Amino acid sequence: MEKVKLYKFNPSYQGILTVKHEWGHNVKDTVLGTPKYITRIALPSVTACQFISYDKTYFSLPWERSADFFGGAYMGDSTIGSDALSGFYTIMS
Repeated sequence: MEKVKLYKFNPSYQGILTVKHEWGHNVKDTVLGTPKYITRIALPSVTACQFISYDKTYFSLPWERSADFFGGAYMGDSTIGSDALSGFYTIMS
């Protein structure tokens, strides 16, 4: 039987950052409550994941930057001003 590699649980540094990033989404769910989390974080994140490649643009989106912040991860380069936008988006959520 062939072994299946699970990227998110890979003990590499990138794998650890992914787990931290996803934990940040969990923190946001706890803070906002599930109904707000689904509409303001989960749906935009899933939608963006389908249409934007995993690059500087994706990780600059406010719901992704806030997941990095709350999870203690740095997932990639971001555009200038995305941290401020993320903070504003979090406060307004």
